[in-house]
Amino acid sequence: MIDLQKIVAAYGDRCLFAGPRQSIDYRTFLELVEARSKALSDSSSQPIHFHRLEWRADSFADLLARFLAGQSVVLGNSSTLSGFELFAASAPLLILKTGGTTGEPRHVVHSVNTLLTPYALEERPQNRLLVLYAADHIAGIDAFFQALHRGSTLVIPSSMNAKALASCIEEQSVQVLPATPTFLQFLLLSGELEGRDLSSVTTIPHGAEPMPAALRQRISAHFPNARLLQRFGMTELGALPVRADPEYPDAMFLDEPGYDWKVEDGELLIKSPTRMLGTLEEGLADPESVWHRTGDLAEKTPNGSIRVLGRREALINIGGTKVVPEVVEAMILEQPGVRDAAVSAIPNPLTGQALCAKVIFAGEPDVQGLMKALRQASREKALSLAHVPTRIEAVTELAKTAVGKRLRQQGKA
Repeated sequence: MIDLQKIVAAYGDRCLFAGPRQSIDYRTFLELVEARSKALSDSSSQPIHFHRLEWRADSFADLLARFLAGQSVVLGNSSTLSGFELFAASAPLLILKTGGTTGEPRHVVHSVNTLLTPYALEERPQNRLLVLYAADHIAGIDAFFQALHRGSTLVIPSSMNAKALASCIEEQSVQVLPATPTFLQFLLLSGELEGRDLSSVTTIPHGAEPMPAALRQRISAHFPNARLLQRFGMTELGALPVRADPEYPDAMFLDEPGYDWKVEDGELLIKSPTRMLGTLEEGLADPESVWHRTGDLAEKTPNGSIRVLGRREALINIGGTKVVPEVVEAMILEQPGVRDAAVSAIPNPLTGQALCAKVIFAGEPDVQGLMKALRQASREKALSLAHVPTRIEAVTELAKTAVGKRLRQQGKA
């Protein structure tokens, strides 16, 4: 599963965890893991719960030690593990609770050995990666195991507020800044990036939602040396080995051996060797069904790469026209005087639903001017008038989830 001795031989004196609170090198960390693993007993068939796994060396040493000892682990608060017995023979297991933003939360069950198969020792120059995702999120777990196998340093900020994050990027010379587009927009709008030396950042991997072209330009202006890279992962599939499409910055290739994808009825389906075993709520996944429905709307680019458009459940039906809110948000962001926007559905007696846009203006709100500009933009983009909001509300902030995704709320008429 994980060869501690090879990792120590390759990266022993490098720094694994760094930041205002803690600093520890690979050798010390892996010695701690080995000692704890030897002390653990594999007598319990029930999984060990980590209700809150913080970004500390001790927490991750314990997690890794339990994997090496063959013990299953639950990440996230769980009141019941009904159905676990169906999977117990596949230990060690990793059980992750989904956030529930797209439905009822579920407990996704992974084989640890399968989930960690893609990670291989790959010696590289030491990168410094800022950690923004919680350790009970698939992106946080991926960051840890990527670092462990590549000799990277995980930079842990003292706080998740914008000032602490901006200071950490500058003071710790962060090179890799993985985040969602919504979270990057949050940093831009805070004003905390202004006047700072952010030249150390060379890579900004982003995923979880589409990146509007206007936001991409604003990010590039603040991080002049950074390359923005599309990434893709799901709790049910793990982090996938996608690569960028040089011609289409909002698209990606998934062509590693063992992986495949297709678009069916507008939805992205993925075949992955790291697919979950199943969920505690629904039982074992159907072994005959190798394709996983992601719930993402997608299209194939002329290059043969994947462009994710948005979430299927977020589609808004306006008199029979299916509108992707992310497409409308991208159009709004292109307009002068707009800093950010979120689109949701409101009831309409004629069309069933209509669009409401909550907009953060750069200066004095000009709702009528923006409405006029959007009607013109929709014509230029060959979009129907259903893509033009019937209501625009000026706001000072927009809601986001704990992992930095856009949070859309149903509006009222």
